[in-house]
Amino acid sequence: MALHIDDLPAAIRKAKQELREKLPNYQAVFAEVESAMYEEAHRIAQLRDRGEPVIPEIAFADIVGNRVSAEQIALVKARGACVIRKVFDRSLVEQWDNDIADYVERNDLDRKLLHRAEDKYFGQLASSKPQIYGVYWSKPQVLARQSPELTQARVFLNRLWRTESEGRVHFDPDHVPVYADRLRRRPPGSESLGLSAHCDGGSVERWIEANFRKVYRHVFSGNFRRARNGR
Repeated sequence: MALHIDDLPAAIRKAKQELREKLPNYQAVFAEVESAMYEEAHRIAQLRDRGEPVIPEIAFADIVGNRVSAEQIALVKARGACVIRKVFDRSLVEQWDNDIADYVERNDLDRKLLHRAEDKYFGQLASSKPQIYGVYWSKPQVLARQSPELTQARVFLNRLWRTESEGRVHFDPDHVPVYADRLRRRPPGSESLGLSAHCDGGSVERWIEANFRKVYRHVFSGNFRRARNGR
């Protein structure tokens, strides 16, 4: 359900008052959260500077063989992301890539999309070609989304979440809906990620809306370390 607010300034004032009443020492709590964030960022920067992987990597074969260790899973949860390698055979990926390149060329998308808003928003490009295409349903995209391999990888990730608590089932980890995203193609050797720094959606509704506020309940209650420990 969409969040509907008739008087946004009044809603902001009311939410701030509620949060302050529940957490009188909010300034100290948020200073502690900020300090912890800086400490974690510093640790990650040290890993990067030593040439160690910051984002954990998992071999798809280990998912299939149920060989992903508890240490790997803990690191995925700590980082909030992972890279899963070799989900598809290289020959299949190359065929899909060739098919997409042919699709882009046949439809003259490099010229048609050159001045579209996507690339003005998604990055400053050194090349003369766009890197973000408003293409959602090409054959390779559909085949990848519907593949058993990608489904198995996504189910593995779904099961890293707690799917039920307090007698309630929150979602079915084995049920994987299709997410249709646009196409991104970066030329070999491109230094641009084709995606400038941005924040997807969400602003005041993340702490005004009562249900969404539960996501940050440990911060708002003054015990954010419970969330860090997975409770």
